[in-house]
Amino acid sequence: REVINPAISEDEAKSMLVQHMITKPIFDAIFEGYEFLKDNPVAQTIEKVASHFTNFIKAETEDLEDFYREVRIRVKGIDKETERQEFLRQLYDSFFKIAFPDIADRLGIVYTPVELVDFLIKSVEDLLKDEFGKSLNDEDVVILEPFAGTGTFLTRLMSFLNTEALKRKYQNGEIWGNEILLLPYYIALANVESTYFEKTKEYKPFKYLLLTDTFELD
Repeated sequence: REVINPAISEDEAKSMLVQHMITKPIFDAIFEGYEFLKDNPVAQTIEKVASHFTNFIKAETEDLEDFYREVRIRVKGIDKETERQEFLRQLYDSFFKIAFPDIADRLGIVYTPVELVDFLIKSVEDLLKDEFGKSLNDEDVVILEPFAGTGTFLTRLMSFLNTEALKRKYQNGEIWGNEILLLPYYIALANVESTYFEKTKEYKPFKYLLLTDTFELD
């Protein structure tokens, strides 16, 4: 409650722990060698609690080992950023509906296809030029993704921006994202930071992705 949200209920906290325990192997496979979980305060807090249940987690996730193995095999065949986004979208769209049906029902979880995301970004670029004489690359054009999911919109936006504009927006708070669920928040943050590294060849933590409910913000 201190790190994430003082209004979190006990059931919601348990759900976050379960999501963290079950899906960490998937996260590790998709972002192999990525150090995000060691540095993020939310991940640190939940991992600290989860570490007390190591033997229990191992026993309870044995039935998922074949699934984890399949994910690791499929990830090795991904060589394009668009392919990774589509894989993440399909995986978590189906995973949440099967593993956490109540959450998927309550929040209406649907992940947007990459092609539609690209269309939306290009459409906004055209509207900005036609109506305001501006571009998504311009300074002080601030972009907010209120329902970040696994970060498809944010990462496709970053791929669309030129490198100079991306560096400025990424570091100066001209790109923001909100996500209410822990697992997509993890993935989105790793997704954004790794995409930034791929495009700029430098690692910088992303400070403007929030684990929060957009509808609760003033």
